Amino acid sequence: MKSKKLKRKMNITGRRPSKKKAHNTDPPPLIECDGRSLKVLGYTQSQTASFLQILCHLSK
Repeated sequence: MKSKKLKRKMNITGRRPSKKKAHNTDPPPLIECDGRSLKVLGYTQSQTASFLQILCHLSK
């Protein structure tokens, strides 16, 4: 049985590219407020509707 070797991506100089971290490591907001309405970001329409139903139910 042959062992598998992992291939590493290298640039022209033969070094691996550096891993640069993003300056803003905060996650994107999931809820946006427009006056009296809420926008839920990052979900499908049905997931958004379910989330808002649960939020309204728990806020009573």
